Amino acid sequence: MSHHGQNLEELSPIFKELREHFEKIKGEYPDGKLSDADEGALSFAVSSMGEKVVIAFGEPTAWLGMTGDQAAELAILLIRHAREAGITKPLTIPL
Repeated sequence: MSHHGQNLEELSPIFKELREHFEKIKGEYPDGKLSDADEGALSFAVSSMGEKVVIAFGEPTAWLGMTGDQAAELAILLIRHAREAGITKPLTIPL
């Protein structure tokens, strides 16, 4: 990956809302607790900024887990924003 950082507001005002939403869901476990290291629900947003796709998290995050449905939704979001950012290679999705 080519970029990362900690200051969401520097990227876009939309990401300020992400941090605010995270505070509302902090400590919730909507799909149960995955492990002792599970810190609960996580807010994140997928967006495109010019020729880059950005995934922004509400707080520093080492890992995330999700259901199969959530993973498929994330894949769709990433593909949509990749198209906006300008995919240069043909897209084939082997299942």
